[in-house]
Amino acid sequence: MVAKSARLSGKISLGEGTVVHPFAVIRADRAPIHLGHNNIVEEGALIENVDPSGEPMRIGNENVFEVQCVVRAKSIGNNNSIQVQADLKQGAQIANGCSIGPRCVVPEDDVLPDRTVIYGGDNKRRIAHENPPSSLDDCETLRKILPTYHKMHQPNA
Repeated sequence: MVAKSARLSGKISLGEGTVVHPFAVIRADRAPIHLGHNNIVEEGALIENVDPSGEPMRIGNENVFEVQCVVRAKSIGNNNSIQVQADLKQGAQIANGCSIGPRCVVPEDDVLPDRTVIYGGDNKRRIAHENPPSSLDDCETLRKILPTYHKMHQPNA
């Protein structure tokens, strides 16, 4: 489900149930982007593949990309939370169950293991004992509510 006011360009594949909010930007002009199932891309989020070698950016399932985050990572696993204005630099690799806090930065080519939490103004790190909550319920709710307030692209028949 993609809002008409979202901007998508280049070779992009969206998995079933993924929700792209109004004014989100997904840019695959240099190289492809593959998003899995049930991801949420919120307003003002930017997902962009800037890989100079043309390698696809691979994003797993059930990730949440919050308002105005910037994602130029090489790969992102499943069930991650990329929070408001977080910045994932080019080449970063995010495993599964990670939480990147508001305005936190993942440096270029950094590799995060499962359940890494980055938080605070100085980007402190720890490993969580559990994964973040699933986004499935949020996806379902958004698929019902967004068309009430925004024009959406119709799925291909």
